[in-house]
Amino acid sequence: MKFAYVKSGNTLKEYAAHRDPTHPGQSGPEGYLPQLLSVLDQVPGLLISTGEPPEAAAQPGAPLHLRGVGGAGSVRRACRIFTALLRERPDVIICGEPSLALAASTLAATLLRATLIFSSHNDLEARRPTARQRLQARLNAFCLRRAAACVCHGPFLTDQLARIRGGQQGLFPFDRGTQLPDQCAAPDPDGPRNVLYLGRVETDKGAFDLLEAMTPLLRDLEQPRLVYVGGGGGLADLEAEIRKRGLTDRVTLAGHAPHRDVARYLAQAWVTATPTRTSFPEGRCMTAVESLDCGVPVVAPRFGPFAFFIRHEEAGLLHEPDSVTDLRRQLERVLLDADLRERLSKTALQTRAQRTGPDDFPSALAKALRFAGFALKDNTKDNA
Repeated sequence: MKFAYVKSGNTLKEYAAHRDPTHPGQSGPEGYLPQLLSVLDQVPGLLISTGEPPEAAAQPGAPLHLRGVGGAGSVRRACRIFTALLRERPDVIICGEPSLALAASTLAATLLRATLIFSSHNDLEARRPTARQRLQARLNAFCLRRAAACVCHGPFLTDQLARIRGGQQGLFPFDRGTQLPDQCAAPDPDGPRNVLYLGRVETDKGAFDLLEAMTPLLRDLEQPRLVYVGGGGGLADLEAEIRKRGLTDRVTLAGHAPHRDVARYLAQAWVTATPTRTSFPEGRCMTAVESLDCGVPVVAPRFGPFAFFIRHEEAGLLHEPDSVTDLRRQLERVLLDADLRERLSKTALQTRAQRTGPDDFPSALAKALRFAGFALKDNTKDNA
């Protein structure tokens, strides 16, 4: 058996970190590669990074073949993926990126008579699709119906893939990645009421919309504070905007934090805000899930996975998508009403089991591989 893994992001950098015994470990999107390698332990294969250029593949002594296909347009990148797969001739292709990368993987799998498994992490259907996005959706559907199996991050994406593929067969959801305390102690109602933003600081993730929504509340109310935890390309611009608004004493930029520190920030949070814009293909917001699992209410947009597992005024509050005004309105409600915050928190804790599945990513992938007919080593286990 030989595998190929097509993954977005800095996959080759993640692989170098995985091979470094002094590295503390990876979580979030960076954790999928180590988990995949735990399933395919000592299996020869190829890692294809769609986010890094060809020269990033230079890692002397690496047991796997490495290829960077980034630094080019989407068509050229897809051609590089297709060529690399034909040269490697894998038995199974695991693709974690849709559109042309998935099309290249599908075509290569067809020509090589290899098995294709899709790893679904983001929403595949735009809320207000352009003509190009409609074409991409059709291309995705064509390829996904030809995949032997799909692993899906959470119930929203599982439901979406079932509609696209015409049934549940070959779908293996995973939803057991939270490694946090069962509950965070409620913050002192007489102390600061922190609004927590946890994740990459980017425009499409709503980081700047949140600052815009919170600005009047921070200026007019005494208790609210705004805390950003995470790195990202927008961090420097956000810091400049905070200074421009004169809010440096009310807004904290904590920067990137390892996953082990997430519980500490949640324990200090009055509410978590996940104001993702509809332009971002959110598939499963772990910030929202982990906040709710710790009893921290969430204010989130009414679309995609958020509306799928957050019922308005039960475990959190939903605002109109892309609306700073409604985001501010919902945040103000929970910031000013301690009884509402307590009720939302209790419901979040009571419904925790509804947000959690039996499998994590490695066990779902192992099930998908076995479903496709591949025998795994005895030390590779999945959950029954």
